[in-house]
Amino acid sequence: LALFEADAVPEAVFAHLQLLTGAELPEHQAEVIEDQDWERSWMDGFKPMRFGRRLWIVPSWHDAPEKDAVNLLLDPGLAFGTGTHPTTALCL
Repeated sequence: LALFEADAVPEAVFAHLQLLTGAELPEHQAEVIEDQDWERSWMDGFKPMRFGRRLWIVPSWHDAPEKDAVNLLLDPGLAFGTGTHPTTALCL
């Protein structure tokens, strides 16, 4: 998945990728996405995550799902990545 400026020509991007890789590209497509508040829109994909029985990593824009649990308020991407990598889960 990649985002490009609005004036990018998809066929040119695909041709350049094929030149760089030296191989046929796997199935691919281009889609025009309407402009939006990109600095805020990424937040929609992050919800509180549970690790083990009692630990929750809770982004600051969400309420803790279990008030009596151990709720660590931590924004994804700022302190420890997004928290979705298996090694992060194992450490927690």
